[in-house]
Amino acid sequence: MKQSDPAMNGLSQRMGTPSHLEYLHMKENDTKRHKSRCIEYDNKKDICMCTDSANYLLKCGGSSHCKYYREETLIKNDDTESTIKKKPVIKVIPKNDIKLCPVCKIGTKKESLIVNYLENGKNKRNLLTSYHCEVCKSSYIPDSLYRTYTAHKDKNNIDVEFVMEQVAQQ
Repeated sequence: MKQSDPAMNGLSQRMGTPSHLEYLHMKENDTKRHKSRCIEYDNKKDICMCTDSANYLLKCGGSSHCKYYREETLIKNDDTESTIKKKPVIKVIPKNDIKLCPVCKIGTKKESLIVNYLENGKNKRNLLTSYHCEVCKSSYIPDSLYRTYTAHKDKNNIDVEFVMEQVAQQ
C-alpha cells in the first residue's frame, strides 16, 4: 500500500496501522447537526444568539460539536400522522419573587430569551428579559412583563407557552 504523504508513510509503517484509516465518529445517539436548525442561531445575521456561548453575537463557531446546540423539540401525533412543534415553557411569577426559583428556592440568573411570534403573516422576534434556574432548568418572567408582551398578541401565534405559576408565601 502506497501512502500519499512520505512523512506519514514512515510513521504508519512504524505504528503498523495506516494513518489514513482513523476517523472522527459522532457520539452515540447524536444526530447530524446544522446551524440553520439550531434555535440559538440567527439565520439572517449569521450569528450565535446563545448568551452562554463564547460566540454570543459573533459568527457561529460550528454546530457539529457545539455544547449549546439545540433544535426545536418535535412531538409525533399518532392520530393525524403529522409532527407538532412542542413549545418551550416559560413560567410567569410575581415580579417581587423573580430573584428566587419558586421550586428549589435558589437564586435565578438573568438571561435574554428570544421569543418568535407571527403577526400579520410575518415572523417577528423579541428579546425578553427572563430569569433562569440552573438547578431545575426552568425559565421565569415577571407577571408585569407577561401582561405587557401579550397585551396585543394572539397567544397561539407565540412560539413559547406561558404558564402562570403560584408562589407560596413564606
